Amino acid sequence: MQWPPTRAVWKLGPALLILAFATFVHPLDVGAQEPASCLRGRIHNGFSLVSYEGGSVAELEVCAHDSLVSVLWVPTGEQWVHLITGAPDSVNREFRDLYPGGVPANTAFLARSDGTVPPDPYPPLVECSAQAATARVTESVALVRTDELRGTAFYLGSFEWLTAAHVVADQDTVQLTSADLAVTATVIGLLEDADLALLRGESNARAIEWGETPTNGEDALILGYGLGHRTLAAGVTRGIVSERFTEDGLAYIRTDAPANPGNSGGPLVDICGNVIGIVQSKIADLTVEGVAFALTADSIRALLPALRSASAAPRRRIRPRLSRRNAYTGAAPAGGRLHDH
Repeated sequence: MQWPPTRAVWKLGPALLILAFATFVHPLDVGAQEPASCLRGRIHNGFSLVSYEGGSVAELEVCAHDSLVSVLWVPTGEQWVHLITGAPDSVNREFRDLYPGGVPANTAFLARSDGTVPPDPYPPLVECSAQAATARVTESVALVRTDELRGTAFYLGSFEWLTAAHVVADQDTVQLTSADLAVTATVIGLLEDADLALLRGESNARAIEWGETPTNGEDALILGYGLGHRTLAAGVTRGIVSERFTEDGLAYIRTDAPANPGNSGGPLVDICGNVIGIVQSKIADLTVEGVAFALTADSIRALLPALRSASAAPRRRIRPRLSRRNAYTGAAPAGGRLHDH
């Protein structure tokens, strides 16, 4: 069992601050571990002072694991609250309750490391299946609402959420809701041509993991809040990867997994729980069934730097547009994409 620092250690606060400064400027020993990018400050065997870049508690725990940190402590009044890497939620409940909306950037922690790898808080799935993948990803998916539209978003990490641009339209803020979440998120980046929107909002979910480009015939899951969905937890539909193709320099996946209004912006997931695309459109026609399209994970990741820098660009209203691959005909509403109202 890992014990928190004693009251005597707490009284050494000024000394710890000096240690922190020395750690940042002059490493104390040549065996110090370089931390993962989410932690700042050298990590030594024993105790070290570090700060966190900001994000969910789940992300912090993954970061601690990758940095060979077994325990993190944060002072609250005259007490220390711990996060034990890889421990059950019941053990870390007080820490999670302390940060219900995630851990703010630049939060300082006392870290304990013995140089060994602590238990993995999110080990790989023992057996990949639709049920296991759904259970792993659901907490990272949220309903997106504006005054007129609804869609789906998924959590990238560091308080960033991704959805489809046509879901947020010209809104500056949207509502994110799930079984564990109810927050207002800000639209911070928009790429209309790629139909991507980046949001910033609180989260205590695990960041999604990106998957490799699938081959035709592989299983595919769509998670989200499609038309008719009744609960706060994301629903799921299942199909296969029907086709991969490139259009206007971007890579897409066609799938027969059912997609409905409200699924736009949701993740397309493989059965190991990795995100392989973002759902953007479908063909709605009385004579067509099971044709939905997702921008691939590789294309998304390539566009993220531009999407983040797009926050400084002027916003303009997004209007649905017809295209070869997502036009509506028949009884469906006219327009370009999954109409999320």
